[in-house]
Amino acid sequence: MRTRRTFLLSLLIAALMGVAAHAPNAEAGSCKITATQIDFGSFDPLRQFTAQSVGHISYMCSRTVSNVRITLSAGQSNNGSKRRLARIGGGPPLPYSLSLDPSQTQPWGDGFGTTSLYMAASAPAQTDIRVPVYAILYSQEIPTVGTYSDTITLQLSWQ
Repeated sequence: MRTRRTFLLSLLIAALMGVAAHAPNAEAGSCKITATQIDFGSFDPLRQFTAQSVGHISYMCSRTVSNVRITLSAGQSNNGSKRRLARIGGGPPLPYSLSLDPSQTQPWGDGFGTTSLYMAASAPAQTDIRVPVYAILYSQEIPTVGTYSDTITLQLSWQ
């Protein structure tokens, strides 16, 4: 008899995201940043599929700024190119990736090692800029049933 197990998988970006913003001087203006939660939803691991989801990071600056950069922390794995969703209550983690592109060729992190970071030459004043965050949960052997999550901190900097 086949048992169907479902898992709730989410990457907590919105509610648990720490935000750090830096401006070298007062003339650079201020920027506000927000993010949506990425939720892979429930799935049946017996079907062996790769789950994909898209979240968004939005930012708006009071003045036109240049050299905009957004970095993402490595989360609980301490490795931005080998992220892991941890099971609440313990158990084996699930591998996932965050990327700047849907094909997952640019892992989004802090720009060191094999990770990339979001860069924009400028951001016009009072313009809401929305940047997609492409997430993929890789298929693997059946993990422990439960709720899995990771907390990512982002940093926005500009000149």
